[in-house]
Amino acid sequence: MSPMNSRKQALVATLLTAFFLLALSVVAYLCFIFPRTLAIWKDAGRTLAFHEQLAVNLSLFCINFGLYLLPGLFVLMMACLIRAIMVAGR
Repeated sequence: MSPMNSRKQALVATLLTAFFLLALSVVAYLCFIFPRTLAIWKDAGRTLAFHEQLAVNLSLFCINFGLYLLPGLFVLMMACLIRAIMVAGR
């Protein structure tokens, strides 16, 4: 295997690790922090814009299925991180 190929593999694994870390952070935010914003919006009683309603629906989805999403994303992130370390150690 050529060094360039190994570098590309390490780059892809690192980018995937960053992507899954970002996804994990977003799901955790929507599950645990964003519901406070929902409570404020509910108390205000105003009509929500489309993007706000989309964020509300994503948050409700993450709250309902977060126990399944968070471990899965964590396992995928760790697998990509291990792969990046293995490729970089060659």
